[in-house]
Amino acid sequence: GGGGGEWEEEGLEEEIVVHSESLSAENLTDLVAAFCRDTRTDAQSSSAEKFKHAVITNAAQSSIKLRQRRLGMHCGVCLSKILKLHMLDTLDLYGNVLRDVGAIALLQLIRSHATLKQLNLGSNDLGVESGVAFARELATNDCLRSLDLGTEASALYPNRFNNLVGVAFGQSLSQNTTLTRLGISGVSISKLQDKGHDPQSLTAAAFGQMFRCNSTLEVLCVSNNALGTAGCVLLLEGMARNASLRVLDLSKNGAGPEVGVMMGQCLGSPGNGLEQLDMSTNGIGPNGVSSMVSSLIANTRLTSLDLSRTDMQDRGCIALANALEANRSLQTCNCSHNSITEYGGLAWADTLWSNGRLSSLSLANNPLGDEVGVNLAGVLSQNRSITHLDLGSTKIGDEGALSMIDALEGNASLTRLRLSDNLISETGGILLADMLERNGSVHSLDIAANQVSHTSLLRIKTECRRRKAAASSEEPRALQAQIRVLKKKEQKILETEFRIARAVAAREEAQRSAVEEKERLGLAPSESKRGGDA
Repeated sequence: GGGGGEWEEEGLEEEIVVHSESLSAENLTDLVAAFCRDTRTDAQSSSAEKFKHAVITNAAQSSIKLRQRRLGMHCGVCLSKILKLHMLDTLDLYGNVLRDVGAIALLQLIRSHATLKQLNLGSNDLGVESGVAFARELATNDCLRSLDLGTEASALYPNRFNNLVGVAFGQSLSQNTTLTRLGISGVSISKLQDKGHDPQSLTAAAFGQMFRCNSTLEVLCVSNNALGTAGCVLLLEGMARNASLRVLDLSKNGAGPEVGVMMGQCLGSPGNGLEQLDMSTNGIGPNGVSSMVSSLIANTRLTSLDLSRTDMQDRGCIALANALEANRSLQTCNCSHNSITEYGGLAWADTLWSNGRLSSLSLANNPLGDEVGVNLAGVLSQNRSITHLDLGSTKIGDEGALSMIDALEGNASLTRLRLSDNLISETGGILLADMLERNGSVHSLDIAANQVSHTSLLRIKTECRRRKAAASSEEPRALQAQIRVLKKKEQKILETEFRIARAVAAREEAQRSAVEEKERLGLAPSESKRGGDA
């Protein structure tokens, strides 16, 4: 099925990157020994050797990234000791098992470190003790710029906090003047100590109060924390006139229509500075979405908006599309999984005729139908701003696909098109493959889960890979060409400077000679006069 507007990327290897000043042999031995204790492996095991190799080969600059390597509390304690004298800028230990002991040991490192700017301890099986400790540290810490303690839904060792941690963060950030990014998604900051929900929304109230006095926080990620409608409203009331916050993630918080209304007031406030907003997976509904997006008509700051899974339906979708006819700032919009039918889809097609700013649009997992596909194709024949279009799982068949083919023949801007899980036949697949080989801009075309043969899918996949490889090889060539041009300009500048320097030197020499000649001529008469007097 469709992926809700998220583009599939090829799998990446787990990162093991260490950039710091060279560790001594003793420090390296201690660190590997701690790793072996945490992972219950031998020092000669492949995992220990790989860990050791990463430290040795990459110990050069000022960052450490050891993600998802099963590092436990022994590694946390060891790192806190051996890194005290290192000029460390970034420490990323996401997805390990540090637990409270290892995390609090690293907290001691932060207190004694004047250079550490970024710290990520997300998904490390941390509890309330370390959560409160880190929150309180922010009240006096004047070095840390980014702190991430969040947890992804699929994490093996999620961090588990409660509202004590949430309130502590809100209170500390009211005093902090250096932190610009805080990530605490999925850590239950709205839960009581007995795991029940906080009816008074103490965490949200603390954050709302924080926004009234904090002027440095730019990014806040608090998704999947069960803040609820009341909690989200309290938070947004405080944020309404905050000019420093640029990115807010409130997704998966059980927010209702009232939150949409409040968010609309925030986006319409002249003092609000939001640029990226994620409200996905909340029950905002068509009324809440309509109220929220009405403010986009005059908003000139917001560039990215995610309203996927918000139950906007056609009414909310049409309100959003109408608002964007006048909006000239929004570049990315996700409306996937919203029960949008042909009516909402056609409204989007009408909007894109006049909107020349939007570059990425997802309408995936909505029953749009061929009529919408045909109309969107008509837009693509003229629109030059859309580069990414996701129409996966939208009930588009051959008619819509063939219209896309005709439109893309003359389109030079669209680079990624997703038509997976639709009703496209083998004939449509073959024609799409033919189009791909002719069109110069599209380098990612997804038509998986259609009625298309493996041969046609392989043909498309091969062509996409070829295009990506060509693009990656063209970039260095383009850079080399730019370098050659810059070198020529530099040479001309140097030659000009040399000529100017020679001219200045010649002029100074001429002036010096003239002065000397005047002095000589002025001296001769006086000498003659003195001789006559004698």
